[in-house]
Amino acid sequence: MPKCDRCGRFHKCESGSAWKMVYSGYPPEPDHEISRCKKCVEIYGEFYVQNGIKPEYSCGLINQT
Repeated sequence: MPKCDRCGRFHKCESGSAWKMVYSGYPPEPDHEISRCKKCVEIYGEFYVQNGIKPEYSCGLINQT
């Protein structure tokens, strides 16, 4: 289970939660992934796209049906 970067709680990857892959180095390579629970997304918003990385590879919301 992922851990929220804001509140520190473990949460399920449910619809409305957010994820972000952090890239580092040159050329940029995936370093680690962070996530945000649904409650914190409502309060703090989504993650920002990392400069120079395509949005679909950088971050987004989880939309499960």
